[in-house]
Amino acid sequence: MSPPGEKLNSEKTDYRTAVAPDFARRYLDTYFTGIDADEKVICTFLAEEYAKLRGSPDMIDIGCGPCIQHVLSSVPYVKSIQLADYLEDNLDELRKWAQEQGGAFDWNHFTEFILQLETADSSSVEITARESALRGKITHIRQANVLNESVLGEDRQFGAVGFFYCAEAATRTKPEWRKAVSNVARLVEPGGRMFMASCRNTDFYTVEIPGLPEEKIPTANVDENDFKSLLPDIGFSLNDSRIEVVNVGMGADHGVEDIILLSLLKKGEPINTEVAAHSAHDIVNRTS
Repeated sequence: MSPPGEKLNSEKTDYRTAVAPDFARRYLDTYFTGIDADEKVICTFLAEEYAKLRGSPDMIDIGCGPCIQHVLSSVPYVKSIQLADYLEDNLDELRKWAQEQGGAFDWNHFTEFILQLETADSSSVEITARESALRGKITHIRQANVLNESVLGEDRQFGAVGFFYCAEAATRTKPEWRKAVSNVARLVEPGGRMFMASCRNTDFYTVEIPGLPEEKIPTANVDENDFKSLLPDIGFSLNDSRIEVVNVGMGADHGVEDIILLSLLKKGEPINTEVAAHSAHDIVNRTS
């Protein structure tokens, strides 16, 4: 849906102007009242890949929308979590959930599924415990713009970065898509990991509008070869990364037929925050 005056060949999708109102709740109701095939695949992939994290890094989920399910399985492995998105409507939904406000979206079914993936107790007590643990690790719910070179407006890196269904959704052309992925890649510290899911070979996805035809939102059309040609140039080791293509069978008319899953290792030695802190302390002592 393009507002008056927006060029149809625009290279990006500005969610503040290019989508119908109440996007966050419509997006949640379209895709997350149950657990669709693509989310089952993504959550399974992340449960395996987050377990490879070492040293309890700080994590940020960029372009997370109004969603928390992609960080639920990271909770045992990270020190802190930030949630970042461009659209204030999405951030409001995140705050509702984090603050346990009335009307917040119920993620219990996802939490139960993820605990089952971890072969953990998935009782109501453990569901509550995992969600409480996630709330306790969320330090910021903040705005981000993946089309800005400084995505967060500050010079900060993280040992773990999530970036799910965002780069292609925020852009419409491959040059802009490459720019978005490159911008977010700068947030990953040397030796850190970026976790991604992307639509494959489609130029749209749909979101329901009650009582009206589905809203069709344009996306950049990319595949795994686009990732493989870009990633080495922005600092990632393909040999130490995992890239998978999965057919999720949700229907071409839905815009999500195949997806790409990525767990990417940034080249360089991991930053040891404890050693860095001791080194700074030593420098202060020597110069004082």
